[in-house]
Amino acid sequence: MGSDTTGRMMKHRDRWIIPAVVLRYSFLSFLRNRDLHTAATLAFYGVFALIPLCLAVLVVLSQVFVSSRLVSGAIESIIIQIVPQHYEVILREVFSIAEQKTLGLLGLVPLLWSIVPLVSSIRTGFFNVFKTERTAGFFRDKLIDFVAVLSFLLLFLGLVTGQILYASLLGDAVSPGGMWQGGLDRVLPLLTGTLFLLLFFLVFSPVRLEWWNLLVSALLTAGLWSIVRPLFTAFLQYNPDYGVAFGSLKAIFVLVVWIYYTFAVILFGTEVLANTRRREALLLSRLLELGPPGGKAFPPVPTRFIRSFERGETIFEEDSRGRDMFYILSGAVRILRKGQLLREMAAGDYFGEMAMLIQAPRTAAAVAAAPDTRLVVISESNLDTILSENPRIVVSFLRVMSSRLRALNEKLDDPPERCRDRGAGETESANTAAAPQPGPAPDNADRDGKERAT
Repeated sequence: MGSDTTGRMMKHRDRWIIPAVVLRYSFLSFLRNRDLHTAATLAFYGVFALIPLCLAVLVVLSQVFVSSRLVSGAIESIIIQIVPQHYEVILREVFSIAEQKTLGLLGLVPLLWSIVPLVSSIRTGFFNVFKTERTAGFFRDKLIDFVAVLSFLLLFLGLVTGQILYASLLGDAVSPGGMWQGGLDRVLPLLTGTLFLLLFFLVFSPVRLEWWNLLVSALLTAGLWSIVRPLFTAFLQYNPDYGVAFGSLKAIFVLVVWIYYTFAVILFGTEVLANTRRREALLLSRLLELGPPGGKAFPPVPTRFIRSFERGETIFEEDSRGRDMFYILSGAVRILRKGQLLREMAAGDYFGEMAMLIQAPRTAAAVAAAPDTRLVVISESNLDTILSENPRIVVSFLRVMSSRLRALNEKLDDPPERCRDRGAGETESANTAAAPQPGPAPDNADRDGKERAT
């Protein structure tokens, strides 16, 4: 009964370890990667890209739908959902430009090109979060940016089209006072935002991601944004003079601030997305960062990474192929070569990394030297992620491996005869030191002896 209770407690603990670690590292990465600075850059380009983006959507959908009023109403509904205050500034400029100048499909090119700086900055931010580098050349990179602009445009086209279908198909049911209006007004923005962010992450992510990873991160980001939006609205309501120093540009200032916070939320969601992808490496890197515990408690590790060995049980054989390394949680491990003891390791030590790093057979065997020896298994893929993203662990690895190599060289360079002679000499010296010494001779005799020696 006790073991069953313990097992259930361990499973319950394991269920919360990963989310807690992911959120913790996401917050730290958000600060370390200077995502607020990136959000400020995106807000700058976002203000200049928002109106051309709305115009491009208006041009495309005007060619599809007969009623331009329907398209304008859908764009207005989307902008009101995205921008909580001073959205009329955007709508006024968009509809004014659309009425004064007829923009055909050829007019899309300059509109889309004005969105390229925003999209390029978004891609740069994603590369920074996922710790990857741009490998394409300049012209190919710009081509990728333009393709990303087209994908960005398709996302907004999907939003506006969905709004048009939503309003036209449901009709009076979603009108003010309709039977579904209250419930849909609460749920629909969250669902729409989740779907948009899921596709947004899918388009701009520089690495391949799992669908459930995308869905969880999109849902979390949409939920966080739905909390920030009413808070920002309430702040402006209780601080009506916010931005008054900008005079007639107050609306633009408030708009920039809101876009800044929007991108900050999106970048935090991106950090969650990236850290969820490397969640196992984050869990295991904490052990390698800890080093020898020295009285400190080990961070919690899910039970699926832990293996137990009894005294005398072989962990791996000499000359075997190894794709795992091991970190000792408890007990002790002996490292043997051809039956000779090289070293004995205790809790806080790790071993088996050499065969993984140099892609070679293991040069020694490992045997558990204590009952209930518990080891954390670190796979090759997790170790690659840990080393590529943690320079301090790389330096620690180099120091540990250098000290082990030096100790091994000293042991191999010391011949057995010298060891026996040195051992005998040390024993003789110890015995001599331990034996009682005669008292000092008289001064005259000692002086005479020194003169004779001279």
